[in-house]
Amino acid sequence: MNDDELKKLWQRQPLRKPDVSPEQFISAMQKQTSQLRRTLDARDLRELAACAFVIIIFGIFYFTVYRTPVSRLGDLIVIGSSVFIAWKLVHTRRMTPPAPPGATVIESLQAELKAVRAQSRLLRSVLWWYLLPLGIGVLLCAWGSGGGVAGTIGYTIFVIALYAFIHWLNQWSRAKQLLPVEAQLESLIRSAETGEPPDESHVANLRPIVLSMQTAGHVKPVEFKVAFWQLAIYGVPGIVGIWFILILSLTVSNRDWQVHERAAETSSPGVRTGETNETNRYFVVAQKVVDLFNAGDYAAVQRLYNPDMSKFSPPKETTVFFTDIAARYGKIETFDGPTGDGYQGWTAFRLDYLHGEMTMSLALDADDKISGIYFQPASVRYADIKNYIKPFLLHLFSWQHLLWGVLSFLGGLVYTWLVQKTVRRAVGISMLGIHLQKGNSLILWDEITEVRPFRFLNIQNLWLIKESGEKTRMHWSPLERHSDVKAAVEKFAPANHPIRKYLPLLRTESSMKSIMTKTILIGIVVISLGAIVFVRAKETKAPAVENSNPVSQMLETIRVKHNLPALAAAVVVDGKVVMSNAVGFRKNGGPEKVTADDQFHLGSVTKSMTATVAAMLVEQGKISWTTTIGDTFPELKSEIHPDYLGVTLEQLLSQRGGVPGDPPPDLWRDAWAATGTAAEQRMAFIKGILAREPEAKPGTKYIYSNQGYTIAGVMLEKAAGKTWEDLLRTRLFEPLGMTTAGFGAPASVDKVDQPWGHTALSSSGAPVPPGPGADNPLAISPAGAVHCSVGDLAKYAAFHMAGERGESKLLKAESFKKLHTAIADNHDYALGWIVLQRPWAKGRALMHNGSNTMFYVVVWLAPEKNCAVVVASNIGVDDASEGCDEVAANLINQYFGK
Repeated sequence: MNDDELKKLWQRQPLRKPDVSPEQFISAMQKQTSQLRRTLDARDLRELAACAFVIIIFGIFYFTVYRTPVSRLGDLIVIGSSVFIAWKLVHTRRMTPPAPPGATVIESLQAELKAVRAQSRLLRSVLWWYLLPLGIGVLLCAWGSGGGVAGTIGYTIFVIALYAFIHWLNQWSRAKQLLPVEAQLESLIRSAETGEPPDESHVANLRPIVLSMQTAGHVKPVEFKVAFWQLAIYGVPGIVGIWFILILSLTVSNRDWQVHERAAETSSPGVRTGETNETNRYFVVAQKVVDLFNAGDYAAVQRLYNPDMSKFSPPKETTVFFTDIAARYGKIETFDGPTGDGYQGWTAFRLDYLHGEMTMSLALDADDKISGIYFQPASVRYADIKNYIKPFLLHLFSWQHLLWGVLSFLGGLVYTWLVQKTVRRAVGISMLGIHLQKGNSLILWDEITEVRPFRFLNIQNLWLIKESGEKTRMHWSPLERHSDVKAAVEKFAPANHPIRKYLPLLRTESSMKSIMTKTILIGIVVISLGAIVFVRAKETKAPAVENSNPVSQMLETIRVKHNLPALAAAVVVDGKVVMSNAVGFRKNGGPEKVTADDQFHLGSVTKSMTATVAAMLVEQGKISWTTTIGDTFPELKSEIHPDYLGVTLEQLLSQRGGVPGDPPPDLWRDAWAATGTAAEQRMAFIKGILAREPEAKPGTKYIYSNQGYTIAGVMLEKAAGKTWEDLLRTRLFEPLGMTTAGFGAPASVDKVDQPWGHTALSSSGAPVPPGPGADNPLAISPAGAVHCSVGDLAKYAAFHMAGERGESKLLKAESFKKLHTAIADNHDYALGWIVLQRPWAKGRALMHNGSNTMFYVVVWLAPEKNCAVVVASNIGVDDASEGCDEVAANLINQYFGK
């Protein structure tokens, strides 16, 4: 039978629209589901590879890039989500295997129906098990990375839009691919079980497959794949684009390329310059520093220091410091100066390094020895922008980054190959018509009534439209072997067929664009490999060594500025203590340096602890907020002034009990001279207070009073049957792991094993030896007697913020809310906390400070941000509060104020 006879045979109506027998229906259905399984196999393979890639990338992020708690949480969520996605895909496929060999037709179809339904459920719920977990993790990474707000908002909008599109695409695929197959399988199984004919619409959908199967033994179409380079022009730049975004974000977030403020090596305020001889002596010393630095003789630089400076920065630390600068910025090419006043009024010099510019500030003593040296970024001039672009580009295109770029390019080629495998036999052309879906579907020439182009960027495909309006898309310009495609259409398509007018879209020869595309893609690898060799050779081999902690430098600068014996600070970010540091000396004039674990007296910060324990006892029913003084001490009613009998626990803790702000002088003298246990001294003290008339009518006026908190503390002792010290120890310190917490002056008698307190009896503070005069009388301990390290105080701050969110097992969220809510018209005072509004806290901020006149502590909490700052000093002068506030402001700005 020749071609014309075969064509006429297939034009007969029964063959063009054959009646589908049950056997043909089943065979077509099995072929369709087999193709669906292969498609799902390819999809799952891509998804598993993507999950592995994501796990690796975000694992790198977790350990090397974004180290803030929020971003690390995001990394873990993304990694965990990827593991779960991979498990869900594999589990779903394992739960829906094909029917075993020898199964009946109905059993085989039921197995396929179960698999299709499972895949349909996956796509229907893709938002919850796929998109939402990944999206939350990715956005947490972005918001926790510390980037600009505008950029992060833009990135968030992009991610949400992308995920919305992916969700829509999955629902579209479910509606167009899975649901029709599911309906066909249900119809076929129902027909096989009941003997009823299948639904006509389902039969119609399978006729193209039946027709294709019937022609398979008679017609062999000319088949075409999608050209590899047509796919690569999108696949490769897509993967390489992901690589570029990653290295860009790594470089911007790392910031090691920038000229940072490297260190403040300083031990004295230095000397201001003014006269010519001063300028000359500074220039001579600066020249020596530059020459010795370029020679690599850092020990000789250290020998230019005076004794105090040498003590502050010994040879080893100095060598590490200058080695770090040399490794990062290279040698000093030129230097100018003096250029005027620098850090703290010292003499400044501008240093031009190989990889940037810095300002060096010098302070000299009378013997021309360096008493202070400070390095910071030079002010950027327009002409110096190149000094920032060059290191940025060198780090952006480091050999490690370029190596990943080559791997990304190769990954793009592999991805393109996988995609091409899924679209093999994309189009077949024969005398009967156009064969699609890898030969599974045949559209006859005379069924195609209209052809329309469909263009996406440089790709032009065609819509094949039937008389019924049904549209089917076929590849056109992306096909390989355009000359063969053109020849096949000219040979087989009817003379006036509408597809012929789109033949000019096919190139009969390789165009210049195609050649350039291949050249560019191949060139990326060659150029990248060459760049790796070049950059690797140019990069500095010396490792980047981090200099002394910049927080220590900041603390030391402020400590010296305010003449403080010591300064300590801790920071809480996302509920975790992320920094704890201390500088200075335990005792003025002594050699003992403070440590981050040293204990500082908290003063009135103790008040919030007393109030917290009160809330615990209230929750246990041992006392209530409305319990009155008269209720607690019925045996003393005859001795208590009548106005005090109705004063409640809450009024005392909110400073509205009418209790005097200053203790009566005679009672205060008695308190200092008192003996006996702490509880006995407190009881004797409050008896004297309660026997006298209140300073104001209770409940009408805010009066800050240590005496009021002492009364509240004794009420708690009476209600619990334990001393105030035992209550704090068992209910706060031990559960929170505050191992350094205690009461009274921190140091031991006749020892400098902890910081000593200092008073303002001299310009730099006179040390107060541990003993009876090193703290306030035991009588007012509930108002301010606790000591602990700044790290333990930071734990306490984190506990309060966690409790407000319901994350504490010690106290309910409602109790924390009460503790943190200011009473109306009460000078912003709550129960042991002052409630303020601060922009850096995103609204509400809790704070309290405290001093026993020999120490000073301030605590700031930002509950909405779950962040806090603690700062302490071992002196009670006014400069301590100024210095601590300056430290707090710097730390807030550095860690979470933006």
